[in-house]
Amino acid sequence: MDISICSIQQDELSPLLNLYQHLNPTDAPLPNASTLQEIWNGILSDGVPPSVADREINCFVADRERNLY
Repeated sequence: MDISICSIQQDELSPLLNLYQHLNPTDAPLPNASTLQEIWNGILSDGVPPSVADREINCFVADRERNLY
């Protein structure tokens, strides 16, 4: 199996949120746009913004055939 890893870019927040909502349709609604942008900017600048530093963050990996690992 080939796996590709790439860094997310500043302008990819919207596609990332669309994917998140698709994969988690029963989750609570996302925060407002300004809060999301603040969190996003913090993630991109520090890696861990203060507002999420104390929360558990889960992640997943999918291959090109959409198999999750």
